[in-house]
Amino acid sequence: MDPKISIISPFFNSESTLKRAVDSVISQSFSEWELILVNDGSSDQSERIAKSYLEDQRISYIYQENKGVSAARNLGASKAKADWLIFLDSDDTFLADSIKNFFFYIGRFNDNTDIVFSSYYLIKNGKLELYASSRLAGSYCIKKYIFFEIGGFDEKMTYGENSELIRRAKLKGLKFQKANFVSLKYFESKNGGSKNLLNMIQSNEYLLKKYSDFFECRQYEKAVYLQVIGVALLRLGEFEKAQKYFLECVKIRFLKPQYWFRLFLSSFPFLSRKIYPLKRSIQF
Repeated sequence: MDPKISIISPFFNSESTLKRAVDSVISQSFSEWELILVNDGSSDQSERIAKSYLEDQRISYIYQENKGVSAARNLGASKAKADWLIFLDSDDTFLADSIKNFFFYIGRFNDNTDIVFSSYYLIKNGKLELYASSRLAGSYCIKKYIFFEIGGFDEKMTYGENSELIRRAKLKGLKFQKANFVSLKYFESKNGGSKNLLNMIQSNEYLLKKYSDFFECRQYEKAVYLQVIGVALLRLGEFEKAQKYFLECVKIRFLKPQYWFRLFLSSFPFLSRKIYPLKRSIQF
């Protein structure tokens, strides 16, 4: 029997979380799924863990040299058999009825939707917080042909790639539906160091260039991205670089106090460090 929904789960050196993620799929109350595990060049025991599940005919395994999560998701999607796709990160988990609920809402909306969104739980310091419909992997389900029609994930992005995909979908005028259920437990990463901050900076700079015409007409939204980059630079101790971004924010929204405040912080590193603890410095 062909699967109703294909789940693509890329992983890279995920030996501490991969089993938890895969088990959350296997324990679903809805059984007509396939799970495609994509190894993005892991060097730990992740491959052994993934292959231990291959006795389940619904689970398949693909290996690629390390190219990043976006490339791994695209590769997995290209092998999917179902008409609908869900992307599940290897450090997150589904709730027991997640796939059943997605399938229910797909049937309920019929041809009136291209993407179905759910809510998610954030697991932070052992505490559970509920968040409404989002753009996190695992919290939305997208038609396979639509995914490829809009170009899949942008493989140049290493941060915010789900949001960028949804942005393209919106610009294409696709049909969205918000469903009233929680699908995902999103575990806050404990590895939010300089590498993640650098990914954030590079991806947001790339996004501003990629959508330069869009942001030219939406300067206020552009300022939000500039501020995100500036704050990341503060955390890395790159105060002069951060100052340039906050100056741009102030030019766009002169009366916005938070932009002036962060511009002030970028001029006084000792104060900035108290609010934004430093991560390891980087080289540009």
